[in-house]
Amino acid sequence: MKLPVFQRKNYISSLSITLQFSRTKVVNSSQVGIINYRYYYLGQLLQWVQIYYLILEYLQISFLDEALELRDDDAKYFGKGVQKALDNIKNVIAPALMDVCDQRVIDAKMPPKNPGRD
Repeated sequence: MKLPVFQRKNYISSLSITLQFSRTKVVNSSQVGIINYRYYYLGQLLQWVQIYYLILEYLQISFLDEALELRDDDAKYFGKGVQKALDNIKNVIAPALMDVCDQRVIDAKMPPKNPGRD
């Protein structure tokens, strides 16, 4: 049964139990940032990750095209584990963060602008 977004949010906030707090340090050329995330368990069937630095919360996304769900698909937690998502935060997202004041590095990473598009 798929609940509307506001009902899912209330359901989750009333049942959530935080079991693990973690921090990943992000070291850039001129800035040290920290990604805070919490690992939640809802009973024995459902887990999700809440990422504070990126302000992304699983199960509070209103459109299907905004994000994809990444699950572990192993026997633990009936395939609903989120360890792959935690590994992506530590190994992919955290190293890719850049200092917002370093405009030249950001511009170098941007794709070239298409001449026919705005």
